[in-house]
Amino acid sequence: MREAGRTIWSIWDAMIEALVAAGPEATTSTIGEMSVDGKRQKRSRHTHMHAINSPIGTLTGCLVNILSESKPAANWGIPTPIKVRMERAMNAPGEGGDHAVIMLCGRLNWLHWLDPNWSSEHLIPLFDLEHIRAEPAWSGLLTDNRLPAPEIFRLIKSDFLGAFARSLDWHWEDRASRRLSQFLVVATLSPTKKDDFLSYDEARATLQSTDDEARHDALWQLHTMVADGDGWKKVGKPFLRKAWPKETRYQTAATSRILMDIAANTDDEFPDAVRSILPFLRPADDLDMFIHRIKGDAEGSGMPLAMRFPQKVVLLLDRCIADRPKALPYGLGEVLEMTAEADPALRQDLCWRRLNELMLRG
Repeated sequence: MREAGRTIWSIWDAMIEALVAAGPEATTSTIGEMSVDGKRQKRSRHTHMHAINSPIGTLTGCLVNILSESKPAANWGIPTPIKVRMERAMNAPGEGGDHAVIMLCGRLNWLHWLDPNWSSEHLIPLFDLEHIRAEPAWSGLLTDNRLPAPEIFRLIKSDFLGAFARSLDWHWEDRASRRLSQFLVVATLSPTKKDDFLSYDEARATLQSTDDEARHDALWQLHTMVADGDGWKKVGKPFLRKAWPKETRYQTAATSRILMDIAANTDDEFPDAVRSILPFLRPADDLDMFIHRIKGDAEGSGMPLAMRFPQKVVLLLDRCIADRPKALPYGLGEVLEMTAEADPALRQDLCWRRLNELMLRG
């Protein structure tokens, strides 16, 4: 077994020595540049896909696999033969060092659990937004679907908040940017001490400083969490009340559609959800799926929301359907009839009548 280990290290060392000797071009990822209609697209090469399709990224992945196969325990420490080679990979020329950083920061939670001293010395400093390796470090971290552990998050918190603005210049693939917004929501709603993660005020300030796409992704994460059990009371309502920006310029048709989908997932809490989201709603098109869900077609059982809470459904639709929409949602007429059947007095309601007139006009 010891002889096999020496053979592995000999092969690994020979490979990286050859790559380093060949210069920066030898460490480049096999993934080329992206072009559309002959025009080169400005996309980051600091991605997990680039890393796993590169020689240094592959060699770094081998080190992680060897370490994992030893089944180490907490605070076990990274064996010297592995950590010195990890450090060598991170110092490779050209793209190679960046690819090693991506591979290792993607396992930051595990490596810090295993060897916090080594992680604090060699990985944590990379997340400083002024560090030359900041982009690959953050790109790697965001390949993990788990929020960094509290002891890690405390160390990188200020840079995490700043990464939203900085990442706009990094031209990341969509998945990495989306994970950043997902982490923000999860960190804000973490059941552990707020000092370990984010306060509602910090989350709001960050959402105000970023772009529409990041805010959109944050709401989708909230949507996912609300759909899980009694998520509206525990996460949905507190986040919207305390963290979501209240200024009109942050409320868009896209965020309105997601908020309506969130409300549709709240079941008995639907009236409370409607009251909470109304201030954030703007007219929106493409509401067919929402109409489909409140008619009850999605589940096929039980009384649909349109009949359980007819007044709230009408109020919601009135807020989100413009006077001159591009197209009326498919099934709107059926929903209006369902609400009127459940509450005949709605036929005299101004909101219901406006929507019905839109249907009659075609």
